[in-house]
Amino acid sequence: MMPILHLNPEKRMPMDILYFGVRDKDTVDPESGLSMLDLLDIYEHAITDAERLESDRRKHKKDKVYRQQRQARDAFRQLLNEHVKEFTPSTTWSEFYPQIKHHTAYTEMLGQSGSTPQEMFWDAIEELSDEMYNERKQLESAMRSHNFHMHVDTAFDKVCEFAQSHCKIDAKHMDYIYEQLVIKCKRREEEDDERKQRHKRRLLDTFKYALYDLCPELTPDSKWDTECARISRMAEYKALDENACREVFDQVIERTKEWAERKRRDSGSKRERSPDAGAADKRSKHGVDKCEDRGSSDLEEGEMVG
Repeated sequence: MMPILHLNPEKRMPMDILYFGVRDKDTVDPESGLSMLDLLDIYEHAITDAERLESDRRKHKKDKVYRQQRQARDAFRQLLNEHVKEFTPSTTWSEFYPQIKHHTAYTEMLGQSGSTPQEMFWDAIEELSDEMYNERKQLESAMRSHNFHMHVDTAFDKVCEFAQSHCKIDAKHMDYIYEQLVIKCKRREEEDDERKQRHKRRLLDTFKYALYDLCPELTPDSKWDTECARISRMAEYKALDENACREVFDQVIERTKEWAERKRRDSGSKRERSPDAGAADKRSKHGVDKCEDRGSSDLEEGEMVG
């Protein structure tokens, strides 16, 4: 009976079909008196064995694929470790890919599930970036503790010597760490310069407004040589250098000339409009008088007619 039930697990036969298929077979003893329940019990045992074998087969296949993929990832990770000394946190995949695109460790990773080669590369870069960041912060802390002042023009050898004496930093990372320290110094100097420029602009604005408020006030004909004596006594002047103050003075005088010229033009325009307005009023008044005379004359004539 059991050989008949050694079927392909993927082709499972319904029990009623199986019964009619085996009742006339020579492997079943007619005198044994097998019932449908007996056949069902045998069938269930056979199916259970077939399912167990199929499950074991799939598990074995899955474990084999998993081992192959893990071995491929380990091989590619080893390839990354061989090139990690060439990496910096700013290295990109497009820079690294041409070096390994034909390598077996890379090609065997293609198409498999899990992490891709590019994802593993970025994981390595992120890990390297964190490591170098921690080393840089350690070096900066040591510099503050020992009053080591880093500047844009500080020599690389001097920084390396200090790092070897006071920190535990991988020598292969010093090029990148030094570059980051220089960039940070440049940024700090640019921020300091911008802050000084903003402060100077505020002082110049304050000085300019003080010139407008001088008493007696400045005129379009004022000269620096004649006004310098009293201007130099101003507190706003003392906070600036003479060249900057003179430049602001010239701007104020130029602005004062523009205002005077605009005022002169406005006054001339008003004078030109005044005679026209007077003539118009005179003409209007003359017209009214003529109308009144004409009306009066008509009335007198009417009275005479009456």
